[in-house]
Amino acid sequence: MKFVKLAVVSALTAGLVGGSIVARAAEEDRSLNTEGTVEFREADDDNNETVDPEPGPEEVIIPSTQQGAFAMAYVGNYDFGTRPNSALNQSYNAAAWWFDIDPDSEDYPEPDMDADWVNEAAGTAARPQFAQVRDLRSELTGWGLSVTQTDDFKAGSRVLTGAQITFKDASVQNTSNEEDALTIHKNGFTLMPKVTRTIMSASEDNGFGLSTVMWGSKQNFDYKDLDVKGHASNPAVQLHVPGSTRTYTDEAYKTTLDWTLTSTPGNIVEDTI
Repeated sequence: MKFVKLAVVSALTAGLVGGSIVARAAEEDRSLNTEGTVEFREADDDNNETVDPEPGPEEVIIPSTQQGAFAMAYVGNYDFGTRPNSALNQSYNAAAWWFDIDPDSEDYPEPDMDADWVNEAAGTAARPQFAQVRDLRSELTGWGLSVTQTDDFKAGSRVLTGAQITFKDASVQNTSNEEDALTIHKNGFTLMPKVTRTIMSASEDNGFGLSTVMWGSKQNFDYKDLDVKGHASNPAVQLHVPGSTRTYTDEAYKTTLDWTLTSTPGNIVEDTI
């Protein structure tokens, strides 16, 4: 035990010189810079990104209709329901589009399952008709999205003479906040058979990301339309059928909408509906 005590005293004594404590060198702050780097390439050919055009309080999953850096991210089918014969001019709303609610949404984790546009049992929510373009190219040349109704509505050899689809109450969105650089039909437009209409356009060096033109809002749906699937229809997209056109009940009338995305800005021509 004495040896231990002496060793401790010796250690303390070693720090003394001439009865004073020797100060150690002052500490210094030293700095050094490093870099953080990231580079980007054009999106892959299998890119399938889409975005919900009208989220809140739920978010839906939009399935991609076309993959790639430059593509039609989503365009859909138009169903105007099963309507009763009529001798008068009629306007039929398009059935709302239904999509699966995203259960893993970070922005909208608490959907209102009692909302008119939500089908709780199916886990789906309704959305208005829209068209969405994806442009993730390295060179933004601008683009134009157009649609052509290839022919009249027909059921076999029978023609739904004079029937026309109209679009109104349009709004535009862009994930890069470039809405002001996108052009749409603010006054609405009418599709004519075999006539091409440009419906959304981006100028050169604009339109990056996901751009969407949407007609109407889920807030304005007719939720008592028993003649369409889901009983929700959109008055912003309608099929107008003259009363003078005879309709037959044994077969569905169909037409084809041909969508085209070009890598040059399109020309929007306004009309009145």
